[in-house]
Amino acid sequence: MRFAFVILVTLLFSTVADAQTAASYVSPSGTPIDALVAGLKSRNLALKAAQQRLLQAEGRLRQSSLWLNPVVEVDNKGGPFGAGNGPREMELAVVQPVEIGGKRAARISVTQAARELARLEVTELERRLAVELRLKAGEALAAAARLRALEEAVDLQQQTQKATVLRVSAGDASRFELALGEAETARLNAEREPLLSQIEGLIAEIKTLAGMPQTEALLLRDQDLMATAAGVPQEAALVDKALATRADLLAARMRVTIAQSGVRLADVTAFPELGLLVGFKQERGAAEAPGLKPASDWLFRVGVSVGLPLFNRNQGGKQEAAALLAEARLAADLAEQTVRRDVRLAVRRLELAHNALRLIRGSLLPQTESATRIARTGYELGELSMQQLIIEQRRLVDARSTLVQAGLEAYRARVELARAIGE
Repeated sequence: MRFAFVILVTLLFSTVADAQTAASYVSPSGTPIDALVAGLKSRNLALKAAQQRLLQAEGRLRQSSLWLNPVVEVDNKGGPFGAGNGPREMELAVVQPVEIGGKRAARISVTQAARELARLEVTELERRLAVELRLKAGEALAAAARLRALEEAVDLQQQTQKATVLRVSAGDASRFELALGEAETARLNAEREPLLSQIEGLIAEIKTLAGMPQTEALLLRDQDLMATAAGVPQEAALVDKALATRADLLAARMRVTIAQSGVRLADVTAFPELGLLVGFKQERGAAEAPGLKPASDWLFRVGVSVGLPLFNRNQGGKQEAAALLAEARLAADLAEQTVRRDVRLAVRRLELAHNALRLIRGSLLPQTESATRIARTGYELGELSMQQLIIEQRRLVDARSTLVQAGLEAYRARVELARAIGE
């Protein structure tokens, strides 16, 4: 009877609560995060849609460089063309509008800057999507690492339960200790479920960002989370790099260029409209006698039409353009201050994250692992109770979770630093 009890309990605690494990989502040979980011550039639908705005800007640039179309004017007086012998006047002229004062050049300058702004906005969107993907991947790797720590804790607890079963059958331990172990195993298995749900949700978001079908399998490379840089770069060099390459700052500066071109365009719009006219005019009198053709004269016409800017000299447009320029300059100054702040905070965050990792790896985790081994040995020798062993095992799980959280924080800090300098 005692032998059957041992077999029954051993089989009970060797049952896995859920078929899904950390290995279902991460692997040493999984897909690197850098490969997902590279795929994002060609497969992300939001980025593809944004690239269409660049084509739109190129179309506006092409349109702005076109010359104005000529206008044909036809005037006929005295009856239908060529009909009857009565007096008639017919006039045909071609009017070519001419832009003076550099209107065309100013318009092209605005659209050229707008095209460059569209390119920078696409680059900035690509950067933001890449950062979001990296952060989601880091969270998924961290959740998988916590899941693996729980799985290891479950395995350890099951080994302890097997030893407890033998001690209970030998009369060296009470059923209460066995019940405590069962409850602890159930608690650990219950904590796995929210992690599984979190990982699956993050994997789905990662696939969307990377432009992958949801049905396509994806395993992340687990080494990407805990990989650490050799050191923290110098802040001054990073600030210089960010000021020279960060897309959102370059876009803010390009908006200043656009506003400056807009001021120039508003100024030249006040120039009068000019049209060059070339044509001819036929004047035909009445026939002097029946049967005779009426006399006619051909006149060549050349003229110029000029609009008089007496009332509308684009005063409102100039005021608006000046205000837009002032706004763009203030926004560019703010963007530069933001870049400097982001780099400074990202560097500090990375320094603190590296310090925390060193403390956990060098002190907290080794001491906790040692304490757990001692407690397990003491329990097997009957010197410690199951409750004391469970307390130490929980501390080990907490320490490993702390290590994972610190690794995630360091990973986030690296991603934020790369974002801050425009990578």
